[in-house]
Amino acid sequence: MLISPTEPPALRKIGTTSLRPETYGCDVLFAAGGKWFGIQRKEFKDLIHSMQDGRLGQQVSMMAELEQAMVVIEGWQDAHWTTDGRLSDRYAKVTRAQLRGLLWSVRDRGVWVDYTRDLADTIALCQEWERWCRKPEHKSLSTRPGPVGKWGRADNREWQEHLLQGLPGVGVELAGRILDQVGMPLGWRVTEGELLGVQGLGKGKVEKMMRAVPRIGEINDQ
Repeated sequence: MLISPTEPPALRKIGTTSLRPETYGCDVLFAAGGKWFGIQRKEFKDLIHSMQDGRLGQQVSMMAELEQAMVVIEGWQDAHWTTDGRLSDRYAKVTRAQLRGLLWSVRDRGVWVDYTRDLADTIALCQEWERWCRKPEHKSLSTRPGPVGKWGRADNREWQEHLLQGLPGVGVELAGRILDQVGMPLGWRVTEGELLGVQGLGKGKVEKMMRAVPRIGEINDQ
């Protein structure tokens, strides 16, 4: 991780001090998968000033060369606003609506925006985002939640309804009608012994899997 020399010592401590991030309009720069990622750190006051003097627009344009860039706003929670939505700072005539519009424009340019409480939180974010970017793939949004039973545990039918809803175009009502009219149309073509040969599968887990999807030819007990 490369850190601009203008950043605080605590932030520079987590990487190597270099002028290279500034060539991309960033304060923090790192490579992942052969591509460059960058972070522009903005303390809230500096965000306002860079908004007014045009620096932020220039930096966002420079970050376009990166695979992905992020503007991190540090200390957002410390901003004070008047009742009519104006920033309580005599040197900065900015409204909350203007600032929101600016950040929407930043996002519209493909640059992410995130928020941190303080410098320590920013340091943690930089390290966490680098680890996230280095992952070969991200599957957290691809995992369906487990079925929840009416009484705190899933019975055989609920497991089958949940499994059927994983098929394209099948919702909860259709899944119920399928089970009522034709039973469970899916079934294991393997034995418990064969499943036990799969690394990571134990007897308890295999038994649950077999109960959730009966073997082909078994009577569906509703």
